[in-house]
Amino acid sequence: MFVRLAPARVDSGRPRSAAARRRLIDDARAALAVDPTIGLEALGRAVGASPHHLSRAFSTVTGVTLSTHRERLRLARALDRLGEGERDLAGLARELGYADQSHMTHALHRTTGLPPGRLRTLLTSP
Repeated sequence: MFVRLAPARVDSGRPRSAAARRRLIDDARAALAVDPTIGLEALGRAVGASPHHLSRAFSTVTGVTLSTHRERLRLARALDRLGEGERDLAGLARELGYADQSHMTHALHRTTGLPPGRLRTLLTSP
């Protein structure tokens, strides 16, 4: 109904095609791959979209929220670093944008079922 009353307002700020939305999300994914700690406001500026629109479009195109995607990237980096033998968990947590080591440890344990020390052992053993 709103579309018939004010079509210009419905279209404003939205890419006009599925291809444009896909390009927007591809750009956002690329920016997050470089820096998974980038905030929503900065990410929106980087890809030229409002944070609200970016968040909504990301979920629509990918089927997961922007926060979920960012968390997966951070956890993947944490696992890579643990596999390389990283021992400074507090530094790793700071580097990956976690509030503290405990927050990262909880996220890893929730996702993998194992604490970082055990993961490091499993990932570095021959």
